[in-house]
Amino acid sequence: MIPYYLVRFWKGKKPLYCNRFQIDENGRYLQNWFQKDFKKLFIRNDMTHSVIISALTLLVCCHIGFPKCIPWLLIMLSGWILAKAQETRVFTICLVPITYFILYI
Repeated sequence: MIPYYLVRFWKGKKPLYCNRFQIDENGRYLQNWFQKDFKKLFIRNDMTHSVIISALTLLVCCHIGFPKCIPWLLIMLSGWILAKAQETRVFTICLVPITYFILYI
């Protein structure tokens, strides 16, 4: 918490480069993705990567079991709410349970 206040003190209260909650914007991106790029599913598109990672995470969490998958589902949900869905670096942490499932089960 202290580093946050130090950065605010040093840099000042400049506006953020994007909104704090991205859920509305992500909904619009997802709607446009379904209308335009869903037919070309394997097109190189960041939204496609986010959707594929999210779908795989949901499928793997069903096989891992309910108590073990809660942190990964919360991470994925927070990614869709707080980050831009077109920034796939947010969703790459969700590859951990997928990798675990593939390697150890």
